[in-house]
Amino acid sequence: MNWSLNVFGVNIIDYQGKEQTKLRAQIIETANEAVDKAYKMLNWDKYLRSPPPVNPINTTAHYGLELMHFSTWTSQFFSIAQRDGPCKVGNTEHIIGSPLSPTGASTVAFTWTYDPEIKFNPSC
Repeated sequence: MNWSLNVFGVNIIDYQGKEQTKLRAQIIETANEAVDKAYKMLNWDKYLRSPPPVNPINTTAHYGLELMHFSTWTSQFFSIAQRDGPCKVGNTEHIIGSPLSPTGASTVAFTWTYDPEIKFNPSC
């Protein structure tokens, strides 16, 4: 399989230029709202925590853009994988990774096989 090399849209820096100013502000606001909802689910007060005292690159990637593009990336990845033969998908998920990871604070994980003998058990 030819692995995808270019991924667009997961970083606020991908939305450059004056014509994107309104969109960048909307992305940051949406990410901050998602952070507020996460705080509410954790029963945390958002006072002094919202907006998060971090670079917007972090919050927009994890709480906005990645979630927004996840299903598109999945479809694109497996449409290319199908070209090399019958590809069976066992699982696709967006999970929170380690903030110390070189790939960032979140991860998109896929489980698949080209082996027709392998059966995935959805009840596990």
